[in-house]
Amino acid sequence: MASAGSKFRTAIGKLRTPVEDAGGKASILLAYSGGAASRVLLELANDYNMANRSQRFAAYTICHVDESALFGDEQRKAAASSFLQGVRDVAAAFPFAFEEVPLESVFAADDDDAATTTTLLMTPMRHDPSSIFAESRSAIVS
Repeated sequence: MASAGSKFRTAIGKLRTPVEDAGGKASILLAYSGGAASRVLLELANDYNMANRSQRFAAYTICHVDESALFGDEQRKAAASSFLQGVRDVAAAFPFAFEEVPLESVFAADDDDAATTTTLLMTPMRHDPSSIFAESRSAIVS
């Protein structure tokens, strides 16, 4: 994990956000699915946070999208509930805020902040015109 940690620190070090460009401190949103790869992301972010003592970023937030609304039968709902509790337990082990978002709210049509949020999440890639997301990003930003 030492090599991954070094690459993570380098990538975060090169990241520039519009908030930082304006002289402020950006916040970091860490997507956590409950899987091993996103758990590693949490560990890397925590190591970075501890090493830098939050001097660069104003806040770190772990976000998990709760997909339990997809499950109709009681047995699967119970398993999803148990999984969700495990996600909460993992998140509680880190010194970050935790946001749990129900899947159905992701598709809510009345969210005025959705375009702004998407733009801010996509903006760090603006320096890479060869990105496969460049065309869709410019449509969102425009």
